[in-house]
Amino acid sequence: MPRGLLLGLLLAGVGEVWAQETDSLFLENRRDTAAVSFIQIQRKPAEPFMKSRIHFMSDFFRKFNDTTALDENPSAARHLRILELMDASVLSSKASLVQQCLETLGEQPIQPTQEGLYAEVSLQIRWQQDVRKVKLYLKKQQQAGNWSWQLLDVDTEWPSSSGALVPATDSLVFIPPNAHELNFMGLSRIMRVGVNFGSCIHPDRSPRLMALVRAIANQEAQVLLSLDSQLWWPIHQGWWLKIQSFSRETEPSGWLISDLGQSPQDLPPALRAFWKPE
Repeated sequence: MPRGLLLGLLLAGVGEVWAQETDSLFLENRRDTAAVSFIQIQRKPAEPFMKSRIHFMSDFFRKFNDTTALDENPSAARHLRILELMDASVLSSKASLVQQCLETLGEQPIQPTQEGLYAEVSLQIRWQQDVRKVKLYLKKQQQAGNWSWQLLDVDTEWPSSSGALVPATDSLVFIPPNAHELNFMGLSRIMRVGVNFGSCIHPDRSPRLMALVRAIANQEAQVLLSLDSQLWWPIHQGWWLKIQSFSRETEPSGWLISDLGQSPQDLPPALRAFWKPE
């Protein structure tokens, strides 16, 4: 099947493709006028909100590289799977860019690596009497044989701290490698006063990040909570994907591609200095 036709099919009716992926058991009250009323279990088609749901990034990677096809066309099958992983906004606004990306990928599977993932996490931070929203950037890194997320940078300049303290390093304090699956909800507990989260800081961290870290260690700033997050994945020949976890009732949800590009200039400025394209 031609790639252009695949994209057209997905743009025209991707919901119908997804609708065949799941169905479920529902309890439905059915009244029989000739018999006593009872509850009967009946198999019904999937509701719209069940069309597609990629719960974990491992499932996302597996589907991204899936070449299974009834017509024995691995390339077409793989492109179809990738299109199914894209949010509708990308398919409608960047159709030509999507087509270019598929042509570049070809049939070669892109094996994901732990260290290839970056994350952007929005945090709520209290500074004096104000509550600010900042974006924190992380990279999945291997340290002492174990994988974990490490802090890279923040998106804004932070006021210089009046103190000189920095969090000590403690190997027992780390950001778990699967923290993104839970929207980095434990990050605020790690980045707080009195916690030795120095081991969570990347060796190549930015001066802006260290200014924030010192402010936390000197009790001048407090991380209140993490709000939302998204992932960035370099895939092939400079191409990158932005991946987000959506929770919606009427559209496909779970981990989906919300943006893509080939130029590092389209990445968040704080991420460019650390970006390593595949």
